[in-house]
This record gives sequence, C-alpha cells and structure tokens, in this order.
Amino acid sequence: MRRLLTACVLALAAPATAAPLHGLVYDDINGDGQPSAGEPGVASAVVAFGVQQFAVTDAQGQFTLDVPPGAQGIVWVRVPDGFVPGPVWARVEAIRTDAGLDLGLRRLAAPHRGPVTFVVAADTHLALDQPFAEDLAQVAADATALDPPPAFFTILGDITQGNQLDQFQLVDRSLAGLSAPYVPVPGNHDWYDRGATWFAHYGPDNYSFDVGTTHFVVWNMAMSEQEIRDYLGAELSHVAQGMSIVALTHAPPSERVTDTLRSLGVDYVLTGHTHSNRVVDHDGVIELNSEPLLMGGLDFSPGGYRVMTIDRGALRSYHRTVVEHPLLEVVSPGRGQCVAMTGGQVLAAAEYDAGDPAVTARVDCATPIALRYAGGWSWQAELPAMSPGPHTLTVAAHAGGVTSSVGFEVCAAAAPPLAGPDWPQIGGAPDHAGARDRELAPPLAQRWATAVGGHVLQASPVIARGMDHHPDAGPRRRRRDAGHRCRRADRRHRARPRRRHRRDPLAQRARRRPGPRRRRDLRAARRRRRRHPDRQPAPARRDLGRRGRHGVVGRSGPRGPGQPGPVRGRDQRRRRVRRVQPRARRPGRLGPRHRRTALALRGRAHHRDQRHVDRRRRPGLRRQRRR
Repeated sequence: MRRLLTACVLALAAPATAAPLHGLVYDDINGDGQPSAGEPGVASAVVAFGVQQFAVTDAQGQFTLDVPPGAQGIVWVRVPDGFVPGPVWARVEAIRTDAGLDLGLRRLAAPHRGPVTFVVAADTHLALDQPFAEDLAQVAADATALDPPPAFFTILGDITQGNQLDQFQLVDRSLAGLSAPYVPVPGNHDWYDRGATWFAHYGPDNYSFDVGTTHFVVWNMAMSEQEIRDYLGAELSHVAQGMSIVALTHAPPSERVTDTLRSLGVDYVLTGHTHSNRVVDHDGVIELNSEPLLMGGLDFSPGGYRVMTIDRGALRSYHRTVVEHPLLEVVSPGRGQCVAMTGGQVLAAAEYDAGDPAVTARVDCATPIALRYAGGWSWQAELPAMSPGPHTLTVAAHAGGVTSSVGFEVCAAAAPPLAGPDWPQIGGAPDHAGARDRELAPPLAQRWATAVGGHVLQASPVIARGMDHHPDAGPRRRRRDAGHRCRRADRRHRARPRRRHRRDPLAQRARRRPGPRRRRDLRAARRRRRRHPDRQPAPARRDLGRRGRHGVVGRSGPRGPGQPGPVRGRDQRRRRVRRVQPRARRPGRLGPRHRRTALALRGRAHHRDQRHVDRRRRPGLRRQRRR
C-alpha cells in the first residue's frame, strides 16, 4: 500500500511532457480547403505554433510540432514563394495529438520573377460612423491599379477604429474586389480585447511569407521587446542565405528592437502609427513610416500610400496621394507668361492612382514630348526653340484621358518688379501685422518655378530678396531632431538620426517636467550657492530610488544602524523623482540620505532648510529630531 501511494504521488508531481502534433501542408489546387487526390504536399515549408514552436515539412509535406497536451492556439505556415501571400492558419481550441492538422496553400497563376512590387497603406481607422467609411473600396482599387497587379496590398495596423466585428466585416467588404492579396497587420486599435476578435477573424498576429527572393515577416507591436526578439530570432533562423528581409509592424521599433533587427539582417521595416510620412535610417535598418490612408497625417500630409518595388535587395518607394478626381495642372509656363525664344521648362503636376500617368506635352500642333518624373506630383521637360507670338501648351496624362491647357507668349520680357522687402515669417514681422511699405500694383507675374522633388508643406511662404519660397515637406531627407527644411528630395530618402547620450530616463523625466516643489527646491539650492560659493557639492549618486507599491522608494539597499527606513509617497500615479546633490551634514540639518527620502513625499515644507518633509506620521517614517 505504501508503494502504491508513493507511485501515485510521483505521478501527480511529474510535469506534463510535450506531445507531438502531426499535420500536412499541401497544394490546395481545387480550393476546397481539404487535401484531395492529386494535391501534393509542400516540402520545406516552415510551420509554427504561435511564436514558440517551429518545424519544417518533409518531402511529402508532413510536419511534427512538440506542443503541451491540451494547449490552445494557432498553427500557421510560412507561405513559400509561388503561393498567395498572407496568413494561412488553423485555430485549435484543444490540441489533440491523435488528430491531424491540414494547412492548404493556394498557388499563384504565375510566380513572381524579377522586381517585386507591392502597395503599403496604414491607419485606416475604419468604422461605420466615420465620414470616410465608404471610401476604402475605391481608394484601395486605385492604389492597386497597376499592370501587372502588385504582389500584395497591406494595411500596417489600426485597420479598425474600435476593434469591433462589424468594423472588420466592413473592411472585408471594401477589399473584396481587390486584384491583389490582402496582408493584414495588427495595431493598437485592433487589440482592445487582447486579440480575441483578431484571432477569430484574421488568425495569427505574427506570421511570414516569401515573395521571390524577399522574405516578409509580420510582428505584433503589442508584444514586449523580449518576446519580439525571441520570435524574430526563431522565425528568421529559417530564412535562406541571400534573401532580403522586410519587416511589417504597426508602431516604429524601439532602439533595442532596432538593434535586434540589425543583428538578424533585417533590411527594411515598414511602420505606421505616427500618422506622418517619414523615412529614417537606423544605422542600416531603413524605416519607412506612412501616414493614414484615408484621413491624412498629423504632419499636414494628405492621405496617401506607398508603391514599393524591391529588386535584388534595393527598395524603391514611390509616394502617392489619395485624390477624388484625376489631377493635372500646368505649373510652368504660367498663364500669360512670357517665354524666351530659346525655349524653357515645362512643369506639370499630375496625380490620380498608383499607375504611371505617362505625362506628355505638346506646343500647338507639334509632336508631343514625354515629361519625366521629378518627385511628388511633378513632371518636367524642356521646351524647344519657338517663334515669337502666342502659343498654346497642352499637357495630357493617362493615355490622353486627362488634359490641361495654358496659353503663353514667346517674347523678350522685362524683369518683373520685386515683391518688396523680406517677409521672413507669418505676418511679415514679429508683430504679424502683414503690412507692406508699398502697394503691389498689378499685373503680377510668375517669375520662376521649379520641382523640389516632393510635396509642398501647408505652411506660410517666405519672401527673401524679392522672391517667394516654399519649404519642401514631401518625402525628404530628414533627421529625427530636424524640422521642415527647404531642400531637395529624391525618390528614395534616407536620414541618419542624431546620436543621443544615454541618461537615466527617470532623471530626464524629472528635468523635463519640474513641478512646483521641484522649482522651489532649485531656487533654494541657488540661494545656498550664492551664500556659500566656496562649497562644492558632492557628485550626484546614480541611485535615484526604486518604485514601491505606493510610490517612489527614496533609497535602496539594506538599512544600516540609525538610518531611516524606506519612505513611500501616497500617490501611486505620481512618478516624479528628484535628483538631489548630497552634501556634508551640518548640525541641526537632515542627512543626505534622509533628504533624498523626504523629497519623494508629498506635503508642505515644514523644515527650516526648506526641504519637503512631511511631518505627519506614516508607516516606515521616523522623525529625526534636531540635536
């Protein structure tokens, strides 16, 4: 009986061992979701259970995953090249090791060879009560209007506004007629219920696929930095040598995650979340951040998307703006402008959909000339020599579907009058009066126009030396700490962020947002320095305290004899830490350790040295009487 009892206790205490889960990855030729005769298995496909377990299929498409018995989750397969990209998965409520698991892949009509083009959007925030709720279908159709169609269309998170099932269904109805596969990426607005709706609708929040010689990996921004590093390390370990790696996520990565991406060989990371249009070079990892697709960004950029092409590891990004109607306008020569007989520049603005507008220009009945792309909406070319007199310039785009005309004259024009003194800011001067010393008598003439390589910022113009200047705010070379600058921008833009010194974040927070007590303490410190200029403070300690259950603990480490214990503040939500320069103790004053402790408390200053000591009794606080 004793032996039997001992055996039962050992059986209960033994940990549960992982059980094998068998499955099949196959080519779903007839698209019925079930393996049938004549549908072969897919060899060397990577299969994963969540983000923890990975396996590779054998020559027959069979795989085995070691998962805990009774575990629940999602099994997904990394879609190989030649198949429709996107999440391919199976949800298992309670995994039974004796039951098989089948994952079917749909083969593309023609595999991608050579450069791979795809369309990237972000932050649609779709909801039934949004004013742009019905715009996604047309905008997505215009964004994928390419010949041949793009490899896929993705929305980089915040697909819905409130993570509701009807909002996901609205997205599905809007994208049902797309000619390209849809690749969803989760965002914080899609994760209010910890992924319950996402898992039921889209399946895995972390997955990957291959297109040509490029590997695309999706990760959920809701994971911690350590979980992201573990998942990417395990997933990218199965990527073949020589493949380019593009990561898709919602929020820009942190510095630690960026270091992980760099160490794992990730070339590009595509993000949204910031509602802005920018490109940042993180020491070799290029981040391309896109503004919202339907409602524009916080940086005054209108709604837009990116058409990206990757060829042998080099990524080119073309920014497109969402417009309701085809836009085509002649910028130069201006209406009624005088052009030299030797010719001049043709500058036109064109925007419609993701396709190439193929802009052409023709003077009177002459042979049309092709305009070349100059960034943003700009297209330009050079006019040939022309005879004096009036002429008509006609610009056409989209195979002649959209046209625009302007009349000009070939003559020897005198220089137009200058606009007047400099106008360096809004309103012309610091008083913002907007007054001029003289009237600008008409007619006013356009003096010159040029392509700046991007879009024009919606900001006040600047007049310098009698000429009007606008800063460029389209895709541009921009540093993290730089504002809008008037500079040239190319199709592909990189910026190197400024190196920042690594400092204690709590100390930075205290210096950025000093409260009233902190300001009074700084004033008292300045008064003491004026009274005792020869007294040099001791070096600041690195130990700024630690967080307790009720606030900031003023000191860490064991308590020595005669030293006050840890003191906690009352306000759990208040996270203000004050850096105090300890100095030599004098009779009648608190010691430096007790001062650091007392500064974390809330209350009025009752002590004569103007330190913020709460005289009320609290657990863990002992008064220190003056001698």
